[in-house]
Amino acid sequence: MPKYLNLDESITLLHSVSGEFKERDYAIITLFLNCGLRLSELVGINIEHIKGDTLSVIGKGNKERSVHLNKACLDAINDYLRVRPIDKVK
Repeated sequence: MPKYLNLDESITLLHSVSGEFKERDYAIITLFLNCGLRLSELVGINIEHIKGDTLSVIGKGNKERSVHLNKACLDAINDYLRVRPIDKVK
């Protein structure tokens, strides 16, 4: 059976993010905690797949699904985009 983090454990995890890529890592963890994305869905995210508060991902069986992005996710993504390197990014 899967084990889930409770709210306090999730908050502790988010507060522990640090380092050179903290904005990126914070966005990744926020998306995992709030959206239930699979790893393959996360690495396949393209910024053009975000429309307003909806993210389109290609999931299991190569099926596309829409995921609602709450304020925490949108804030984390926007914080990352402000520091994201532009050179050599597809």
